[in-house]
Amino acid sequence: MSTTRQFGVIGLAAAALAWAGVCHAAPIQMNLKATFADTKAKITAGGQADIVVLGDSLAFDGLGWSSWVPYFRGKMQTRYGNAGAGYQSFSTLSGVTGHTGSWVFSGPNQDHSGQFAIDGLWGATAQAGSTAWFIFNNPQAELYYRTDGRAGSFNILGSTGQVLTTIDSRSNTPGVGVWSHDFGTDPKFIQIQATENEMVTILGAQNKTSNPGVRVDRASNSGYRLVSYLQRDVSFDQEMSLLAPDLVVLAIGQNDGGIPSSDYLRLYSDLLDRISLAAPSTEILVVTPYNSGSGHLPYLIEWQAQVAAAHNVGFLNLYSGIANGSRSFWWNNGYLYSD
Repeated sequence: MSTTRQFGVIGLAAAALAWAGVCHAAPIQMNLKATFADTKAKITAGGQADIVVLGDSLAFDGLGWSSWVPYFRGKMQTRYGNAGAGYQSFSTLSGVTGHTGSWVFSGPNQDHSGQFAIDGLWGATAQAGSTAWFIFNNPQAELYYRTDGRAGSFNILGSTGQVLTTIDSRSNTPGVGVWSHDFGTDPKFIQIQATENEMVTILGAQNKTSNPGVRVDRASNSGYRLVSYLQRDVSFDQEMSLLAPDLVVLAIGQNDGGIPSSDYLRLYSDLLDRISLAAPSTEILVVTPYNSGSGHLPYLIEWQAQVAAAHNVGFLNLYSGIANGSRSFWWNNGYLYSD
């Protein structure tokens, strides 16, 4: 269980001063053995472990940019088993195709005013008859949609056009609804069909198998910053709870230049607390950016280390941990994936 604790601004300031008195640079690692212990025990015992990666473009695959997440997922599943492809956003980059009618899709490098979904990627329509196909990665899937007092209903159709179910997403309390389905040997896709001129918002899906092993949920988005995750609506917390991760990897910082140290310490602490409140049984691993050349990273990584130490969570410094964290090292050794 996570040992993350609540810290106010005064407590973080004191932790920062204590840190500065004993160390002038971020360490390579902290608390890794304890952070990984429960997850490792679960998968080595033949269970399923779920790992959520919250990150920016360095952890986002889908734009042809280099990301370490596919490599990490592949290596983990080769060693421990494939428990499923994990979280899949309702996006034209990841399984949505053939949409008709009036749809709005949130994309990379965006943060629409709705601020929906764990990763900010979602699709919505308020036009009756609008449709969109969604192709899943595994036979066992959970569709996540947003509930709201002004939301509408929609049909879920199977591969032959049969109505599998009709869902009314109206609710007095904004949040996340779930539709679970096992496709078995059927084609792994559905069609969403709005049935009225009220807003239908599809957030994404969780992909699973019945095999023991690991799922790695890519919940990252290109261009995202610390505040991008802090300003997500309640669907962030509810999707995090539904995914029920054993481990959350927090890999942000590339886009966080220009934030004063006191603000960054406070906001980063707030995000760790939000994750822990949404998923109390999770462990958290702070992973720094590798050395992408951004000038703000050296001091920002020290701040991340300060907060990780204060919250007693895991910390892994990619910036200076291997070959000075150079991108060329990661790329030349095949640790980055470009699609």
